[in-house]
Amino acid sequence: RRRRRRVAAIAAMATPPPHFIWIVADDLGTFDVPFTNSGSEVRTPTLSRLAANGLVLDSYYVQPLCTPSRAAFMTGRHPVSLGLQHGVILDAVPDAVPINETLLPQLLRAAGYKSYFFGKWHLGFHQPRFTPERRGFDAALGYYTGNAEYWNHTSPCWSCGNFTAVDLHYSNASHFIGLLGASDYYSTELFAAAAVATIHRHAASSSPLFLYIAFEAVHGASSCYVAGKPPDCNKPDDDELQVPIKYEQQQSHIVHKPRRQYAGMVGALDEAVANVTSALEATKLMSNSLLLFTTDNGAPFKHLGGAAMSNFPLRGGKAELWEGGVKGACFLHGGALPSAATGQRSDTLIHASDWLPTFLHLAGVTVPSAIAAKLYGVDMSRVLQSPHAVGRYELRNELLLNSDPRTHRAALRSGDLKLLRDEPPSAWGPDPRGEPNAKNLVAEGPASEFSSWQVRPGSTVKHRYMLFDVVADPREVNDLSAHPRHAADLARLIARLEETEQRLSVALRGLQPDPHARPMPIPGHTVCTPSPIGPILCDAPIGLWQPWHADGVDGAINGFYDLQPGVTTGSICLLIACAIYLVTKWRRRNGLSAAAELTS
Repeated sequence: RRRRRRVAAIAAMATPPPHFIWIVADDLGTFDVPFTNSGSEVRTPTLSRLAANGLVLDSYYVQPLCTPSRAAFMTGRHPVSLGLQHGVILDAVPDAVPINETLLPQLLRAAGYKSYFFGKWHLGFHQPRFTPERRGFDAALGYYTGNAEYWNHTSPCWSCGNFTAVDLHYSNASHFIGLLGASDYYSTELFAAAAVATIHRHAASSSPLFLYIAFEAVHGASSCYVAGKPPDCNKPDDDELQVPIKYEQQQSHIVHKPRRQYAGMVGALDEAVANVTSALEATKLMSNSLLLFTTDNGAPFKHLGGAAMSNFPLRGGKAELWEGGVKGACFLHGGALPSAATGQRSDTLIHASDWLPTFLHLAGVTVPSAIAAKLYGVDMSRVLQSPHAVGRYELRNELLLNSDPRTHRAALRSGDLKLLRDEPPSAWGPDPRGEPNAKNLVAEGPASEFSSWQVRPGSTVKHRYMLFDVVADPREVNDLSAHPRHAADLARLIARLEETEQRLSVALRGLQPDPHARPMPIPGHTVCTPSPIGPILCDAPIGLWQPWHADGVDGAINGFYDLQPGVTTGSICLLIACAIYLVTKWRRRNGLSAAAELTS
């Protein structure tokens, strides 16, 4: 027995740590991909194939919004412990994941990982120290804010003024380069091409690789232009479905146009994932890679009149605590996934915060005790080793879905039961396979559902509670809160929710938009949005989103985030224009995509 243990220990030491390829889809609904077994009609050949030959997680939960889920991804902590559970970080709000938190790429450095970030950050950037390039990533190509247009890469201010600014850059610890000439490059293709280039560049390295690819897809684009209205960047339209015609045509079997356009955006994401995995195969990195594909929250299915995205048959969606808002589409794939997990599904209860301790365990990194003591996440590596040997609640039997002190909305899952507090009624659907007018398929739950009013001892606050068995009733149709047989369950979960809130929650910061955040316009630089179905829209002289305060100081930023001395804006634009022209000729000669040009 001792000899076997020594042999196993030696083998473990000889096995290199796996490469981690983490792909995040933005606002992806459970009915928007077939691998969730929802019956989705959207064509996603790559995602379906990878999931079928990987491990699909059927009881996986995220937070109801972008920033909270991403904070859980990167810290392994619950957003209520970070003060980030109420909403998202808006562009001009000086908030971020607290600087005393150690992020996953910083911890992976202990095992020699090289870490690269592509896509959407949305975890704060008002000071340089909060940006991905200062929080463990060796380099980043993407955008800081929460939403942008897919072609011109501008992000409207959102409740802080009627202006927009470019939000696309390359950065590392010593350089920040705004990508001002990328309006011909669709972001889904661009971020995939950047990841592909990094994979090929890393192939000769002996270091393990961590890629965090947080696609903009399939979030609706935020545009200052709303049909029939004057441009308004203070209250932009975040429902625009921006997709190249070729991807929409690939979903031609879908009759209803908004659903077909949205499916095209999903198809573009599917092709992007195909390009990334093909690069991993070509470089032979896939044999020791663990690829994680996850959404950050459910789809905002009520957008566009309920006619595009869907969480059917689940109830609710983005920003809600019903299952459609917090139950995430997720699978793992790759040569580092044990054969016992290949082609399997798991119903083990898993949360977004669990990936940090799981990845660190697989990388052979010991979590420092001071960090481990604060984690909400649980090491789920046993599920990856042998999913059917781990019971549904063996590693985690309880999950706080959220607790918002401003609205009092909260949800807790304990075993099969789920408690909702002060959560407004929401809809089921739509089922896009039905009538073309999909919005007619959305039905709100009756207000009479809120039958359980409770006043806790020592409090004058009256709350509304609902109780569901989400294993027997995943659509959350039958409220059990008023049933005498579940009175003890209701009391137990209410007490457990309040105990968990008291133990985990910190105060919300309540920060407001900062007028200093507005980027200075770059003289002579305008941005145009190419549209496959309409006129090209151009903005007036425009700036570039970047940190606007120095580290730890509420003052104007200075240093490398300014344009480099001696290089005028005009010469920067000229260099970019020349580069695009040259690589365009090279692309046409070699048959490469536009996104590959820019990264090359």
